[in-house]
Amino acid sequence: MRREIKPYLFLLKGWKQEVETSEVSCIMKFQKNSFTIIFEEDLREHKINFTILHPLKRVIKIYFRECIFADRFLQIDNLISKLKQLGDSTNEKAELSAYFDFLKQNKFLP
Repeated sequence: MRREIKPYLFLLKGWKQEVETSEVSCIMKFQKNSFTIIFEEDLREHKINFTILHPLKRVIKIYFRECIFADRFLQIDNLISKLKQLGDSTNEKAELSAYFDFLKQNKFLP
């Protein structure tokens, strides 16, 4: 995931970045203002879990490409559609593209 996310890092300029790795996962956290964006790759399944947190509420949680929670004001239809199209593939590049399109569509990123 770290290699696949590099083309998007310019969008996260100004965000504090934190990386944690273990034998089973790679977690990349980006923090700015009150929001935290988390990409967590399961290194066994090669699927990326995606979360956006805010101190006062949960914004969105995608776990193994299933939407567990999404704030009702978010536009998530395109994201869900793109994740369903991926099926059981391990295409991290396409998965990250779907997440970054979602972040831009919902004005988290320029």
